[in-house]
Amino acid sequence: MRRYDRWHGLGLMTSCEIVASLWLIMICLVAAEDVTTPLYADSSEETSPVFLSTEPILSSDSAFKNGDQPVNTMYLAGTPGILHCEIDMELEDNVAWVYKSPKSAYPSILTFGKFSVSNDRRISLSFRDPWNFRLMIAYIKRRDQGLYECQVSTTEAPSTPKKVKQVFLKVIDPEVIIKDKNSKMVTECEYKAGSNVQFTCVASHLDLSDENITWWREGLLVEGGVSYKSERWSRSIESTLVLHHAQHLDSGNYTCSVNNLASASVFVNILNAPEVIIKDQRNRVVTERYYKVGSAVELTCLASHVETPRENITWWREEVPILEGVSYSSNVEHGSIKSTLMLHNVQRDHSGNYTCRLNNLTSASVPVHVLS
Repeated sequence: MRRYDRWHGLGLMTSCEIVASLWLIMICLVAAEDVTTPLYADSSEETSPVFLSTEPILSSDSAFKNGDQPVNTMYLAGTPGILHCEIDMELEDNVAWVYKSPKSAYPSILTFGKFSVSNDRRISLSFRDPWNFRLMIAYIKRRDQGLYECQVSTTEAPSTPKKVKQVFLKVIDPEVIIKDKNSKMVTECEYKAGSNVQFTCVASHLDLSDENITWWREGLLVEGGVSYKSERWSRSIESTLVLHHAQHLDSGNYTCSVNNLASASVFVNILNAPEVIIKDQRNRVVTERYYKVGSAVELTCLASHVETPRENITWWREEVPILEGVSYSSNVEHGSIKSTLMLHNVQRDHSGNYTCRLNNLTSASVPVHVLS
C-alpha cells in the first residue's frame, strides 16, 4: 500500500517538485561515480564493441529479481528495442534509467520512476507488473549502442550507494553498397549483350564473425556462371559477382545480402545484340547480287534490337565509306533503324563488296557484280 500511495503522490507533484527531484537524482548520480565504476565499452564506429563481463557488480543484497549481473543485449538497427529492469516489489526505492556515453563525462537521465525525461521521443518507459521498469527504444539507431544502467536509489537515505543493473546494448547496423568495376556506387546499369558484367558488394560496420555475403537475382540465389571473391578485414567484407558474356535473359534485379541483416540492389539491363541484314528492292534478304550495266541498284540495311538513338548506319565499299546516294530513316522507338543505298546507272567499276555497319557493333555485307 505504501508503494501505491507514493506513486500516486508522485503523479500529483507540482512541476517544480519534479524538477527539484530530478536535480537531486542527478547530483546523487554524479557524486556516486567514484562508487560504481562504469564498465562500458567504447561504442564509436572505429572500435569494435566489447561486451560486459557477466560477473556480479555488487556484493550487497540485490535489488533486482534476476540479480545484478550485467546483461548484454543485441538489436538490429531500425527495430524496436526493450531493456528490462525488474526490481524487488518489496523495495521502496526510486528507479531511473541512465545512459553512459563514452564520449561524455556525465550520464544522461532517460527515465525517472514511471516517467520519461529524455528529449528523444523514441525513448519511453513501459511499466509492466510485477515491477518491471522497461526502457523502450522505438527505432534503434547505431548511436544508441552503449551502456545503460537501471539505478535504484533509496529516498530515505540519498547518500547510500545506489544499486545498479547494467545493460550493454549492441546495435547491428551493417552498411551495404554495390560498386561497378570502376568502383562507382551503382543502383542501375546497362550493358550490351556479350559483355562481362562485374559488381562488388562491400559490407561495413560488421560485428559478427559469421557474416557472409550472398547474391540473389529476382529472389533466387545466384549460383551458375558466377565467380565469388570474398575478402574480410577490419569489420568489413566484400564479394565480387561476375557474369561472363551476359545475355538479355540475365537482366533483372541483383541483390547482395549480408545474412538477413542488410542488403543492396542494382537493376541490370542487358541489351539485345543488334542484328543487321541487307534486303533488295523486293524486300528479300540478299547475300549476293548481280546487275546489268546501266541498272539502278537499291539495297536496304535493316538493324533491329537497337536500344538508343545514338546508333547509326554507314555504308562502305571495299572499306571505303560511301558518302553519296544514301538515304537514312530510323524508328528507334520500336527498336529498329534502316538505311537505303541507291546507285544509278551502275558500271562495271561499281562491282565490289558492299557493307553496312551499325556503328562498330555489327555489320552485314553483300557482294555486288555488275555485268556487261
